[in-house]
Amino acid sequence: MARIDELLRRLKDDGGSDLHLAAGLEPRVRARGELVPIEGQPVRRDDGIRDLMREIVDDTRWSKYEECGDLDFA
Repeated sequence: MARIDELLRRLKDDGGSDLHLAAGLEPRVRARGELVPIEGQPVRRDDGIRDLMREIVDDTRWSKYEECGDLDFA
């Protein structure tokens, strides 16, 4: 199981629609139109976020992420 699965479960449990990961911030969910930090989650560094994402992103999408710095799973 990928480590990001815990965050995705929290997203679902909190009734959120989006998971937002950004270096220097704790993971956040979009719930009821607002970005809300996930309680109990630490602030993530860039390398920590990359490690989480790399577990679930194929090489092609990862290359695109490296080019533009953004990855949308919508």
